[in-house]
Amino acid sequence: MGACQQCQHSDEVPARDSTAACDQNDSQDAPHEVNTTVVEVENAIESKLDSVAAQVDEAKEAVETKTEELKDATETKAEEVKEYVENVVEEIAVAENGAEAPAVVVVEKNDGAAQAKEEEGCKDATESKEPAEKVEAPAPVAPLVLLVAKKGQAHKTVEFSYKPLGFEFVDGPVKTGCCGRNFKGTVKVSKVEAGQQAASLGIENGAIIYQANGKDIATASQLTDLIKEHLTKLPEVGACN
Repeated sequence: MGACQQCQHSDEVPARDSTAACDQNDSQDAPHEVNTTVVEVENAIESKLDSVAAQVDEAKEAVETKTEELKDATETKAEEVKEYVENVVEEIAVAENGAEAPAVVVVEKNDGAAQAKEEEGCKDATESKEPAEKVEAPAPVAPLVLLVAKKGQAHKTVEFSYKPLGFEFVDGPVKTGCCGRNFKGTVKVSKVEAGQQAASLGIENGAIIYQANGKDIATASQLTDLIKEHLTKLPEVGACN
């Protein structure tokens, strides 16, 4: 019985040693596999980087090539345009010189004959020309003359040489004497249009119109009749300017 136990003990010892050896081998293989995997990943990354770098270089080269092509095309087009413009200018100059040259040559060549023919033509025209009818210039139109003044100011004469006149007027206050008797009426300027003839002549709103063409004025209707009669003789403002 003791021998059997010894044998069993002796049989178990190698089994344990074998397991330990296997475990040791496995522990040695694991770092190796990791290292191999890392190397493979690094190689894959380097390969990918090389591929990307190659693509970048190709794209850069393509851009540079396209830029050069565009530059050459632009320069060529500019030269063509410049040459075309120069040709057009030259053709215009030639055409102008060609149009002027014959006239100069003819005049220089036939100067004496042309002059004689011109003098003869002028002579014939002078002899055959009938005297022109005299056109009488229209008589100058007398202006409309008004004598005006504001109250308390000196009277002044203004002359309207065209129409429209540019002002309006109404009956003014009537002067009264003793015992309530009325004397002479007045005509007062009620409106002066800016930029018109009356304003340029210095007529002011509220001024009294005393005379028109040398006639005393007492009522607005009287002045209206005188102005209406004279306006038919005055030209429009456009005809004067």
